[in-house]
Amino acid sequence: MTRSIASARAKRCTCQALHRPQSEARHGTTPEKLAALAEAYYPEDVTKKVNLPILPKKPSIDAARERLGGTAQGHALPPGLAPGVVVRFEDGEGVVIFASIVEVHVLLDPSRMRRFPPSELAVHEGTHELAELATDAKIFGMLHDGQAIRYAVDGGTMVDGIVAEKCRWGALVQRADATVVAVGFRKLWPRAGAELA
Repeated sequence: MTRSIASARAKRCTCQALHRPQSEARHGTTPEKLAALAEAYYPEDVTKKVNLPILPKKPSIDAARERLGGTAQGHALPPGLAPGVVVRFEDGEGVVIFASIVEVHVLLDPSRMRRFPPSELAVHEGTHELAELATDAKIFGMLHDGQAIRYAVDGGTMVDGIVAEKCRWGALVQRADATVVAVGFRKLWPRAGAELA
């Protein structure tokens, strides 16, 4: 009986010591005592490492530029060929979206494009089916770096921004929060009152 009472008192004293306020526990402690307290409070399985998922990296500016065909800067236009011009080639027709003295990028429809040397293209009136595409390409062709624009996001909402860099098939646009996004040419419009090139 006496042994049982003594054992119960020892356990109670141990529990009281472990549950002292943190300010009391810190007083006069040593690293060794803190380690012992940690082992007493936290079981071994709590300290196991957890492997967190690795999140994908955000697209870089270089990747965004590449997705829009590369920069449109530093390219001289061949005579008569500019964004929005309808052209004919050997087996069809299309709309110029980008032109240089080396090659011309021609949209066959909103989702297909081909590259041609300027010598293989002739300016053409075009068909009614290409009229809307040609209008969008012509408006895009008049945009320039630093211009105030609006662009459409999913759902039709319009967002204001500045053309940070004009690319061949769209532009890198800087928003008011300084975020830079890649926007295709058909979703870009000059902001009211902004000057066109």
